[in-house]
Amino acid sequence: MERARTGDFEGDTLGVPTGTHQTLAALVDRASLYFLAVKISRKKYAVGGYRRLLESTPVSTLTLDNGVEHIRYEELGLDTYFAHPYRSWEKPIIENTFQRLRRFIPKKARLGDYTDGEIAAIVQRMNHTPRKRLGYRTPEEVFRKYPLPSSHCECCT
Repeated sequence: MERARTGDFEGDTLGVPTGTHQTLAALVDRASLYFLAVKISRKKYAVGGYRRLLESTPVSTLTLDNGVEHIRYEELGLDTYFAHPYRSWEKPIIENTFQRLRRFIPKKARLGDYTDGEIAAIVQRMNHTPRKRLGYRTPEEVFRKYPLPSSHCECCT
């Protein structure tokens, strides 16, 4: 899939250590690499987390995996696509973004130990880090410079 426009997002939840429930619902724009994340109490609330993230964000499409946490995807009112089971390479941008996120939140870390403010600061830092793929511009710059025409999803209107 070509990444010529902003507004096409990939979404997923961050894996969590066994015995914990808190996780992140996260979205990343395929063209600009603009990252959004919010802490949720359980994976089953992923769609609610996505809704919160998309409230003020122009979005055209969403690509998710087939996890049970995405069963309520229709509530978002978006054109939604699903990766085939066990094919994480069909949504490589979010997988790569989670690898970058692990620099700040190690794999065995409990998300309950991080405040919402700390999560927001990490996301902001990631969105303000220049990327080679973006011509050494930041994801924030690219996303804000080339926004979609005001075509918000139904959940945000």
